[in-house]
Amino acid sequence: MKRMPGEVFKEFRISKHETLNSVAKDIVSVSQLSKFERGKNEITLLKFYKLLERINVSIEEFTLSLNLYETDSFIDILKEVRHYYQENNVNKLIFLFKNESFLYKEEGQVSHKLNSICIKQFIYDLEEGSNFYITNNDRIFFKNYLNSVDMWTHYELLLFANSFKILDLKSSVKLSKYMIQNIDIFKSIFQYKKILIEILLNIFLLCIENRDRKLALYYKKIISNFLLIEETLLYEKTIFLFMSGLYIHTILDRKSGVTDMETAISILYKLGSIDLAMNYEGYLKKIIDE
Repeated sequence: MKRMPGEVFKEFRISKHETLNSVAKDIVSVSQLSKFERGKNEITLLKFYKLLERINVSIEEFTLSLNLYETDSFIDILKEVRHYYQENNVNKLIFLFKNESFLYKEEGQVSHKLNSICIKQFIYDLEEGSNFYITNNDRIFFKNYLNSVDMWTHYELLLFANSFKILDLKSSVKLSKYMIQNIDIFKSIFQYKKILIEILLNIFLLCIENRDRKLALYYKKIISNFLLIEETLLYEKTIFLFMSGLYIHTILDRKSGVTDMETAISILYKLGSIDLAMNYEGYLKKIIDE
């Protein structure tokens, strides 16, 4: 059963041992707040934000509680996709793909179509040559959607972060310009921060693999400046160390880059990120053997 916003707000207010009078003061009348908590009236968004600030509850915490602590559906889908991808479980990935495709046909909601395209790339990556390949229509649909949204939210960032086998380098760079122009806004929101750096790292890798020296250096500087002031992003710093080594080895044609990559892999092993370490180790071996 769906919970009412006022009901959830009342739970938070009482848990903080705040009275109607103390919370409502200078924002709304006590009567208005009381009616809101009982579902009898609505409160403007600006005043609602002020009320949440008064009881020290973030909008994210409030939304989670309102949804009975169920997370964003696309986040849940991505967790499953990544889990099955690491397990090489193609059948489970196909099930998720078919489910999103079915929901799109039934409901016509664009997000289900986008989700299905995103899942398809993971299937094809495990089974090249299968029928689950990204068509030109898929690419156009995906790219047009991201280009059409004037203000990206968590959903668009996640889509973009998981689209680098769908979009070409040129499209990825073009879309990233919006993100870079608004980098201060994105990095100020905690849940966006890690996605932002993941996207930048992905594009940096694309530039290296395409041997685009100018673009690779451009993204390398952006990431370096970003991580310089974000000391807590240890995982991201480790991956950046690996990719910086890859940049030295591939773009600058120096064997010294291998040392940085090996150091990054060693850190991942020491931190207990075994699957990640093995994936990067396999990637390094492939480079050296070429």
